[in-house]
Amino acid sequence: MSHSLSTAALGISALALGFTLWQGWTLIEHNRLSVRPHVISTPYIEGPGARNGLYIVNLGLGPALLTNVSISFNGTAYDLSTDFWEEALAAIGIEPGCFSRSWLPMGAAILVDQEIALLAMRDVSVPLCLHESLKLLTEHRIEVAMEYGSLYGEQLSMTQGFELDSPRQDYARALRKLTDPR
Repeated sequence: MSHSLSTAALGISALALGFTLWQGWTLIEHNRLSVRPHVISTPYIEGPGARNGLYIVNLGLGPALLTNVSISFNGTAYDLSTDFWEEALAAIGIEPGCFSRSWLPMGAAILVDQEIALLAMRDVSVPLCLHESLKLLTEHRIEVAMEYGSLYGEQLSMTQGFELDSPRQDYARALRKLTDPR
């Protein structure tokens, strides 16, 4: 009888140890996922007083630690860690003076819910700039590629391309807001 009790106690102990190890692994996985960043890029044409341009945002639960970021226009790639905008916009026939521009140095962090305007229209009340913004977002293939890490050292990546196919509706809505900014 004592041999079967010893065997049962050993079995229960092994099950308890296995359950404890599984709980520890689950907790580590939960903690890793609870600080995982999720970065996306989005073009906006919202008209006066709103977002107009190309933005990135971290929708995840932890900061995104940048390791490599690039943007391409019609297949020509540029390193987003440097101020390349003047050259890139001129190459595709867009007036650079219409946009405020930013770049992302390597090692920088994009915080949770932080939205960064990579390229935003400076003044929507200038018809030329509205036209240039719409031309940029509707006539060119834009692709943003990012490699970034989480606080746990997990390496993630995002590649997102844009070819807006509703330029007529976007342009008309933006022009209506320009003439009637209610």
